[in-house]
Amino acid sequence: MTYLKTATLAIILGATSASFAHADLIINGGFEDPGVSGTKFLDPSQLPGWDALGPVELWNRTTGSQPAGPAPFEGNQYLELNSTYGGPYTLFQDFSTVSGTVYQVTFAHAARRNLTPAESFQLYLGDDQGNGYSYDIVNGPKAVWATSSFTFMATGETSRLAFTALNPADDTYGNFLDAVTVADVPEPGTLGLLALGMLGIGFARRRQANA
Repeated sequence: MTYLKTATLAIILGATSASFAHADLIINGGFEDPGVSGTKFLDPSQLPGWDALGPVELWNRTTGSQPAGPAPFEGNQYLELNSTYGGPYTLFQDFSTVSGTVYQVTFAHAARRNLTPAESFQLYLGDDQGNGYSYDIVNGPKAVWATSSFTFMATGETSRLAFTALNPADDTYGNFLDAVTVADVPEPGTLGLLALGMLGIGFARRRQANA
């Protein structure tokens, strides 16, 4: 009986914690829209949710002919940050935020070629006026996906996420991106109080059953 009550409590806590997982704030973070065959260069206006300096390149690894590349981290497509524009290559998206709220950004990235020094890009998180934080991210071996995650506190009603190629800075080959997500992070105190409350309910029910 005690085991059943403990298991039930765990389920309640898990389900309630899941309710704190808010919807992804990024539009088209998996670069599935529009669907392409093989590889295709697009004007930024053709990539829903995103803007860029110059054209962007989408890769579909399930249909059409294309150069060798990794399977998508998720879905059927991913984006190559380096394109035909001649550099610098920057892809960005503005999204709604609440000032003072902490958000978590997660994404997958991979190198197209084995370069020395390695392919790399810069992540920017902040407002649309350049007031924020930048992080240099180095890709690993060719065609091997890695994931990176960062948190930041919004300072206004709109925040910006941007990726800029560092190496190569002007070559059209390099830096794959996929599975970009942004979600707000619940305060640790909120989850802790919730857990204590659920434990209290469990003990109260057990005491009543033994009365």
